Amino acid sequence: AKGEKVSFRLSLEEGVEFSGDVKVYKEGEEATVLDVTNAEDGSYSFIRPDYAVVIERKTVASVFAIKVEGDGNKIEASAVTCPEYAVYGSKVTLSAKGNEKYLVDKILVDGTEAAYDAETDSYSFTMPTHAVVVKVVSKVHYYPVTLVDSKHIKLSAFTQDAETKAYTPIPITNQVITYNDHVFVKATAKKGDDGTEYAVDTRTTKRSKSDSGTVRTLNSDGY
Repeated sequence: AKGEKVSFRLSLEEGVEFSGDVKVYKEGEEATVLDVTNAEDGSYSFIRPDYAVVIERKTVASVFAIKVEGDGNKIEASAVTCPEYAVYGSKVTLSAKGNEKYLVDKILVDGTEAAYDAETDSYSFTMPTHAVVVKVVSKVHYYPVTLVDSKHIKLSAFTQDAETKAYTPIPITNQVITYNDHVFVKATAKKGDDGTEYAVDTRTTKRSKSDSGTVRTLNSDGY
C-alpha cells in the first residue's frame, strides 16, 4: 500500500558488475525518480507511491587483469604482446616471438593451451570471469643443415663434444643443429665410373641459396 517501506536487494550474474546508482522511477516516466536509501547490510529501500514503479541499476561486463610470464631465461615475458586487461567474454588475441636459441612452443592461459592461428602467427582465448596468467612454453630452436654432394664427393656432417673432442654424426634423416653449435663436415672423394680418382677442391658454406658462400679450410682432423 501507499506509504509502506519497500526493501530489496540486487544480485549480479557472473562476469558483470554494477554501473551507476540504483534508480526507482514511475513506470513510463523515468524523470519521476523516488528517493532510495542504501542500508549498511547492502539492501535498498524506498517508500511505495500510489503508482507502479521500475527498479533499475545498469551493469557492464567485468574487466580482469592479464599477467604474462616468460619461460625462465629462455623466452622473457617482454617477448609477448598482450593487453593488460580484458572484458569478460571477449576474445583476447596475443603474439609471442622466440629468439636464436628458443622458439615458442605454446601459450598457456591458467594452464590451458591457447588456440593458435598459423595464418596470423597469433594465439587467442576467451576472457573468463577472473584474472588470468598467460605463460610462454618454449622449445629448442633447431636449424637445418643441408649437405650438397657433387658427382664425385660425398659430404657427412658432425658435431663435436667440447670435452672429449669426439665427433658425432648428424643423422641424415634429421640434419638439424641448435644455435651456436659448431658443425664439422667430412668430404669423402668417390671414384668415377672409369676408376678415376677425385679429390676435394674447395669447401664452401652458405647461409642461404642466394648467399655467395664462404670458403672453408680443413682442421687437423681433416674436417
